[in-house]
Amino acid sequence: SDVCSSDLTDPAFLNGLAGSLTNLSIRYSQLGRPQEALPATQEAVAIRRRLVKTNPERRQDLALSLVNLGNDYSELGRRQEALAVAQEAVGIYRQLAKTDPTVRNDLAGTLANLGTFFSELGRRQEALAPARESVAIRRVLATTNPAMLDGLADSLNNLGGNYSEMGRRQRSEE
Repeated sequence: SDVCSSDLTDPAFLNGLAGSLTNLSIRYSQLGRPQEALPATQEAVAIRRRLVKTNPERRQDLALSLVNLGNDYSELGRRQEALAVAQEAVGIYRQLAKTDPTVRNDLAGTLANLGTFFSELGRRQEALAPARESVAIRRVLATTNPAMLDGLADSLNNLGGNYSEMGRRQRSEE
């Protein structure tokens, strides 16, 4: 069916549209076409920003879209923009984690991305704090849920890489 103008104000339709744009973006990225992925992700973020204005419960969706946007920017070498949206996503996840512990793994993953983006900009010292925090969160999560061990391994790998890049190889071997 055709989209009518009333659909463009329907929050359920808009959320579904943002989800479809996200899926499209992911497929373009998987095909090695990040330049084509970016507009779809940007549109998904714009829609989700609109939805959050009237329904703050949509903040987690916005944070996820921002994570995807950061990844797209990073893939395109637009590292400063990747850093900015990752910082925004971390802020949203921090707020959500205060009342919803189920988003802590998302927070940890986004902190890992943030550390990577700092590192890619040559800001290795600043990369350490988010990388350490990602490890700390995932250590706690893995103690009660073994399925989180893969995420912990990823976070430890990122932290080790940060130490290694800083020439602190001894610390990365601990």
